[in-house]
Amino acid sequence: MFQVESPYEILLFTTVRIEATLPNGSISQGTGFLFSYVKDKRNYIFLVTNKHIIKDTIVGTLSFNRAESAKPLLGNIFTIDIGNFEKQWVGHPNDEIDVAIMPFAPILNGLDERGVRIYFRSITQSFVPSDESLKESIDAIEDIIFIGYPNNIYDKNNLLPVVRKGITATPISVDFNIIQ
Repeated sequence: MFQVESPYEILLFTTVRIEATLPNGSISQGTGFLFSYVKDKRNYIFLVTNKHIIKDTIVGTLSFNRAESAKPLLGNIFTIDIGNFEKQWVGHPNDEIDVAIMPFAPILNGLDERGVRIYFRSITQSFVPSDESLKESIDAIEDIIFIGYPNNIYDKNNLLPVVRKGITATPISVDFNIIQ
């Protein structure tokens, strides 16, 4: 059984592989991530992805490794099929912002009722920098890490995402390519 120990290993399990079917039968694939938010001492968990991944989709499949004793069972994959997929999400009201969220608690409750345990972790709001912090701490040239399932590239045996490293392309304080 794989022991998740480092912060980087934990990040691998915040991601969710999403596969969604469009009415014409074609498939949209992408990455989601789990985000926890605390409000009034209650923890809320959401699945976050891009609106373009779920746009016009009718059925979605989320893939996870099963869990045993609070550890992932790598390669013991459990998929969740969700009908009326696009309607399960709330997209950002601004069409220019390509973000959608879906409450994750109903999925977890359904799995719990069936006795299914999946292994996942979530990113907490403490990872989200304030606007002020972004301006103060992120320079024009910074290393960045991407974790996900781009173009259906991932470890299919273990259901692990790929990790890629890049660099920022422009200063974060500048609205890149925005014509006013």
